[in-house]
Amino acid sequence: MLRYFLQGEVPSKKNSRVVVRATGRSFPNARFREWHGRAMAELRAQGLPSAPLTCAAMRVDFMHSTRRRRDGDNQLSSVLDLLVDLGVLKDDSWQNVPSVVVSHTYGPADRCSLLISDATMRPLKGLERAFPGAEELRE
Repeated sequence: MLRYFLQGEVPSKKNSRVVVRATGRSFPNARFREWHGRAMAELRAQGLPSAPLTCAAMRVDFMHSTRRRRDGDNQLSSVLDLLVDLGVLKDDSWQNVPSVVVSHTYGPADRCSLLISDATMRPLKGLERAFPGAEELRE
C-alpha cells in the first residue's frame, strides 16, 4: 500500500487553463503548473513505486482550511494526472483505477492524503459489503 501526503490546496487543472486565441489551444495556468511541480517533488521525496500500478484502488482525502466552494471532481482529476505523470499509475482510466473513494473535510490546513493499493487481483474489493447486490452489477 502506498501512502502520500500533499501540502496546500489542490487546484483544478480543468478550471485553471489559459487559451491561446490564435490557435485555440489551452494550457494549465501558472498557478497549476507551480502546484504540479511542487507536488511532484513532494511525492518523489515520499518514495515512488518501481513500476506503475496497472490496477489500483484509491482513497483520497482533501482537507480545506476555508469553506470556499470548490470543484471536487476536478481536484481529483488533478491528483490522478499527477500520479500518472509520476509513474505511480499506468493510466487514470476506470480500467486502471476501478475504485476511488473521495472525502472533503473542513480543517486547520489545506492538504490531501492518498492511500493507494494494488487491486490487480481484487478489483472493487469490498463493494459487496458497501452495496449489497453489487455483484449483480458486474454481469
